[in-house]
Amino acid sequence: MISNLEKAQREVTILMAWLNFDIYGDTFATLLKRNVCLKILLDNNQSNFKYWEKIQKLKKLGAKILFYQYSGIMHIKDAVIEVHERSKDEQL
Repeated sequence: MISNLEKAQREVTILMAWLNFDIYGDTFATLLKRNVCLKILLDNNQSNFKYWEKIQKLKKLGAKILFYQYSGIMHIKDAVIEVHERSKDEQL
């Protein structure tokens, strides 16, 4: 997934129950420094809170990271990575 993230030029949106910021934190920081919009929605759980300091650093760089408390178990694992803008010929 890191190689795909590194290709993003405009926006990355991630919806996950939990995310390992030890693995992806540096990549996210690089994207933010390149002015790529980073939006992450995570489950409000202890697995994510152990990365609190890293999450706060990313938020200071401009990341939009939200926690959501579900009544059950969050089972979402999606990432939308915008790699390039469509040319005029590719637009729908």
